[in-house]
Amino acid sequence: MKGWELYSWQKDNQWRFVLFVGTNRLKTASEILSSEGAVIGVDGIQTELARLPKGEQVFWGSRGMPEFSFPSAEIQKTLQDFSAQHGITLTIIPQR
Repeated sequence: MKGWELYSWQKDNQWRFVLFVGTNRLKTASEILSSEGAVIGVDGIQTELARLPKGEQVFWGSRGMPEFSFPSAEIQKTLQDFSAQHGITLTIIPQR
């Protein structure tokens, strides 16, 4: 396994997040947006992150797809700190 991929976007004024097992295959925007594993809000993604084993790596990015964006820097830091407290490395890959 190649870590985890995290995507985020806003819908109906709510942040949505989804985690995928990392692979070499590029996922399409429609595949990500229609995932049944998507969760709403910071609490939702914290629950998912807390389920990962210690030592896991999560890469949060958009792969240049305009459908995806990042919440505020404050929320990003909250999720990075939460991940670190659970032994997970959360790397944010800036949008290009």
